[in-house]
Amino acid sequence: MKASQLAISLAVSSVMLVTNWAYHNSLEAGQAENPAGEKTATKCCAGDSKAGGCHKAECSRTDRCCSKGKCCAKGKCCPSDGEKRCCQKGEAAKGCQKQSKGGCCSKIAATAKRSKGQLRASASKKASKDPAAQWAKAVARLKKIGYTDEDIAYLPRGAVLASAGAKNVVAYADLKPGEVVVDLGCGGGIDCLLAARLVGPKGKVIGVDMSEKALATARKNLKELGLKNVEFRRGRLEKLPLPDASVDVAISNCVGIVMRGDAAVLSEAARVLKPGGRLVTTGRLRDEYRAKLKAAGFTTVEQPTKGMIVAKKPK
Repeated sequence: MKASQLAISLAVSSVMLVTNWAYHNSLEAGQAENPAGEKTATKCCAGDSKAGGCHKAECSRTDRCCSKGKCCAKGKCCPSDGEKRCCQKGEAAKGCQKQSKGGCCSKIAATAKRSKGQLRASASKKASKDPAAQWAKAVARLKKIGYTDEDIAYLPRGAVLASAGAKNVVAYADLKPGEVVVDLGCGGGIDCLLAARLVGPKGKVIGVDMSEKALATARKNLKELGLKNVEFRRGRLEKLPLPDASVDVAISNCVGIVMRGDAAVLSEAARVLKPGGRLVTTGRLRDEYRAKLKAAGFTTVEQPTKGMIVAKKPK
């Protein structure tokens, strides 16, 4: 081999050795900074680089460098806007809406891009503070479950807003002048006030509830109308504060313990009803419920419409 060829061969070998040494050193350095040993590791440079370097303080191995040291996954840079920041892949960062994919996020943008459910909840919260919206919502709800414009016009505003019933039970009670009515779980008293109009001054309506707050609302509504044939009593439905055979009709509107057919409650309703008296309640008339009504002493059980039950005692 000639001397010139030998020299070239030695030079090439030297370059390869130096290159391999530098390559292995760079891998070791990368593994030291990135113990997870990511295959996509990239070189980091101090400070900001205009050509794909990373700022050591803020960039991860899979990201590239953006202005002012801000980083984004998949080689995308965030704008320099101070309100925006970069979301790393899988990072649970405030203001990042899509944390799993990475990308530029803004706290302002993330707030604006809310789901439809969040927007509805926000609108509902605002409406709950708006008296006009509250009233419109309450009126629409009452009409939907069977109350008439005449009923709503007659009732105090507080009674309309406090209503939590499922049906207009008074419309199915077939109340007559002079009858005595008890409302089991009267709440804000809406059905008591409507019943009082039908039974007239010779009749009487008694609302029973365990909640002092509900009774306070009911008495306030009663005072506004100035009715003399309605009273509200605190008591348990399992032990009604009424004598035997003292009422003609027992009504109940969306009261869980009545709708479930609690044996003690149904027995109490039967106890206070006069012979031939009737219980009018919301609920589903299933075989089990029908059996409970029969066991309590009701002989005739009907369902005049879906969601309403009328049970009568024998005369």
